[in-house]
Amino acid sequence: MTTKAVEQRAKEGGFRPINKAHAIVEVVWYIQFSGEFSKGALNKFLTLKGPLADDLPKFSEIQKFSFAITPQGAAAQHELGGLEFQRIKKDGSLGWMLRIQDNSISTHCLDYSTWTQSWQDASKYLHLALSNIEGPDLPVSLVGLKYIDRFLYEGPADQLDMSKLLQGNSELLFPKAFRAGPLWHCHTGWFETVAGCNSDCLNQLNIDAAYTTIAGERKHTTTIDHNALVRFSQGEDKLQAIVGDSPNDTSQLNTIMNALHDGNKKVLANLLTAEMSERIFLKAKEI
Repeated sequence: MTTKAVEQRAKEGGFRPINKAHAIVEVVWYIQFSGEFSKGALNKFLTLKGPLADDLPKFSEIQKFSFAITPQGAAAQHELGGLEFQRIKKDGSLGWMLRIQDNSISTHCLDYSTWTQSWQDASKYLHLALSNIEGPDLPVSLVGLKYIDRFLYEGPADQLDMSKLLQGNSELLFPKAFRAGPLWHCHTGWFETVAGCNSDCLNQLNIDAAYTTIAGERKHTTTIDHNALVRFSQGEDKLQAIVGDSPNDTSQLNTIMNALHDGNKKVLANLLTAEMSERIFLKAKEI
């Protein structure tokens, strides 16, 4: 089927991806550690402002607030709780972000192009942050990849038919999704093995059909939120062994992230109709 024919079939069903070539709203790559960063460790991350000045020029601190109760009364306290380095797009919206907070380091992409390019950038930001962590034996508790995809319905309200977007026989959907009308939610999860490690991967899948205001208009949207996380057991969780020395090596982190990306594509292929899968180029290696 030609691209034009695929687009016509999707148009007839009333659904389209939120972007022209894909439906991705946000991708998050993250690493979580066994303990929280100390105040000294967070202060050390401040040195990233120089190396990230060109790519993520907007910097802000995340303040952590607490209350101390004494006989004299309650007193509020605040201290450095995290850091954010951002790139803002021309329209004023967030494009990229590196966030360091509590016990995790994450990179967020809201300006997705292809998997190869986006993971290359995300990996670079992660390694810059990780280079400021002292000790190659720091325990890693989990590595994760999160995708948020969104589809808009633009047909007549009384003709909304979820089977034009989602497969009626998908094992990842509850059957009532196709009889519940325009508003419903489905949450499920499962474990599976993943290439690159001996640990199982927990998949968390949330699907929302709801109304959302986009550019001032009320639109019906279907959001697919897929979070895949690999949890490490003691003995295979050392930072250096997982992340390697550079963004371009054949590290365990690189192997895991590519495997989780492939897993996300399989989830979408299990959920979406053949026409929509083809429209968002789901079978393309670069997506």
